[in-house]
Amino acid sequence: GHWVARMTDLRHPQRVRGVVVLGAAARQFPPGMADALAIASDPQRTDEARLEALRVCMFAPGNDPSAWLAGWHPQWRAAYREASQHPPREAWYGQAHAPLLDLQGAQDAWRPPATRGELRDALGEKVTVKVIERAGHALVPEQPEAVARAIVDWVRGLDRVR
Repeated sequence: GHWVARMTDLRHPQRVRGVVVLGAAARQFPPGMADALAIASDPQRTDEARLEALRVCMFAPGNDPSAWLAGWHPQWRAAYREASQHPPREAWYGQAHAPLLDLQGAQDAWRPPATRGELRDALGEKVTVKVIERAGHALVPEQPEAVARAIVDWVRGLDRVR
């Protein structure tokens, strides 16, 4: 969740020049996403089932999700969910001090096109939305150069504003 970066901005604004969120899900994401994520992250499932779930919830069509079969830590899932509830989303979602770059995959199943402007609607002109083509929720391994270029360009814009 992008709540870690957002909470850092809210609690320590003097230390944050800008916040980049990568693949932030819609406030109300489509049905089936949490179930697909549970399958994808479950090492007890077959690789085939996990790869299909990764294709559904994390990767754009045509991108290879196989590198994401490893690296899951299911023992931390409950702690992550618990931490994400404190403070409750309603307490921080509509607030920000620093400018924010909202990087979204054009084929992100967690962020349907109709929801692209949610953060900008909540936070106003502080938010720049950038959509990365041929990317799903797993933006970085799918389009690393486009993600890096978008971040660098945005940060350079912050430098001009200062």
